[in-house]
Amino acid sequence: MSWRCWGKAREDKDALAFYPASGAVGRTVIAPPNLDAEMTRILRAGSDATMKDAAFLAEIESTKLEFEPMSGAQLQALVNTSTNVTSAVLQRARTARAE
Repeated sequence: MSWRCWGKAREDKDALAFYPASGAVGRTVIAPPNLDAEMTRILRAGSDATMKDAAFLAEIESTKLEFEPMSGAQLQALVNTSTNVTSAVLQRARTARAE
């Protein structure tokens, strides 16, 4: 279920989606904007390979934590969407977090 369903106005929906998106990104590799295309390809390939690595998956399984891997392209789309918010949405998210 999406957090957006609880908001009434568009800004409310965007504010509700702001923080959960950061949890989905988790501890992935974050690179600066305008990174060289070849370096982006290398980082994505490494991340994608890790998400399929048997030893990594066994370690995740042993933690009993929720794990929903995403490709590098999917993560970038999520980051782009969640960081492309208006100042009003950002302020609503900050206010909600403070309450």
